[in-house]
Amino acid sequence: MKCPPNQLPVSPMPWYSQRHKSVLYVLAAALAICAALWHVADRDRGLKASLRGHTDWIRFVTFSPDGSMLATGSKDNTAKIWDVSTGKEITTLRGHTGEVWCVAFSPDSKQLATASVDGTVRLWSVVTGQEQIPPAGHAEPLGAGVRALSIFAVAFSPDGNLLALGGTGGIVQLWGVGTGLEVGMLDGHENAVSSLAFSNDGSLLASGSKDGTVILWDLKKLAIVRILKGHWSNSPIRVAFSPDSKMLATGSHDRTVRLWEVASGQELTEPKKPSAWWVSSVAISPDGQILAASLLDRTTRFWDVHTGDSVGSAKIDAESIAFSPDGKTLATAGVDCKVRLWNAEELLNRPGAH
Repeated sequence: MKCPPNQLPVSPMPWYSQRHKSVLYVLAAALAICAALWHVADRDRGLKASLRGHTDWIRFVTFSPDGSMLATGSKDNTAKIWDVSTGKEITTLRGHTGEVWCVAFSPDSKQLATASVDGTVRLWSVVTGQEQIPPAGHAEPLGAGVRALSIFAVAFSPDGNLLALGGTGGIVQLWGVGTGLEVGMLDGHENAVSSLAFSNDGSLLASGSKDGTVILWDLKKLAIVRILKGHWSNSPIRVAFSPDSKMLATGSHDRTVRLWEVASGQELTEPKKPSAWWVSSVAISPDGQILAASLLDRTTRFWDVHTGDSVGSAKIDAESIAFSPDGKTLATAGVDCKVRLWNAEELLNRPGAH
């Protein structure tokens, strides 16, 4: 009797013995083991390295602008800096008394800013791992006790002179990196600020908020350019500019990924709703061709920026994702306390994308 594909032979004959059953049990077990091994191999395809060190959920991961390092912020109240080439931890930054929700390298890769639910942003030397006290003589970290009980987002301006930070107060604060003094305040959101991104020329700042809006700010005038609406309210929004700053990607707990034209404020493609689960992070590849998003259904999805077509999906459990500056590596991090480095091209070539 010839069996259909992927089915075991089942005999209706009365002489079907216990010995035959035993053989079938062994065959079934062998097939199950093969399927499990295939699943693990497929799941880990493209995996270049797995970095271990944090003791709790990793909230954020980012590459240094020179591509040599990674930084992570965690629920264990620490940030870590990693060597990308070796996968080894360079240093652990301790000082926050609450979860570290966001980390950001300076443009020259020499400083790291860390934002925490303890209401502060701390500035560290990447070379020494020591906290840098602002030269204005402030004994406290940036933002300490100012307008936000928790700080969820921090970003360096492209020239490295400004730090933008936002949190539960719904206000975006601008601080001078060299002075440690507040130099501006952007008031427009009605709920917590969840994400920040500067345009590449430094003229604009995008702020995503739990109020369901994204605001584009003119940093010379400290004024609103436009408000992007479409996401649900009460859903934290993540933001990411394209390399040429002509597009802005957003993802939200409303389970959608959206792509906007910065100049007009119009959506460029139909909103993506790849899953019934929240979108936790978005990123655009350095060549501006691929939009990536991590979802809480333990998948990471990829789309062509220009057509909106799906170009890949992978079973990757991630709270935060980031492309390396050369676009060859995707870093992911999340609830299992690990950072994983993936070959980006292999992820995009996975079969079965939908």
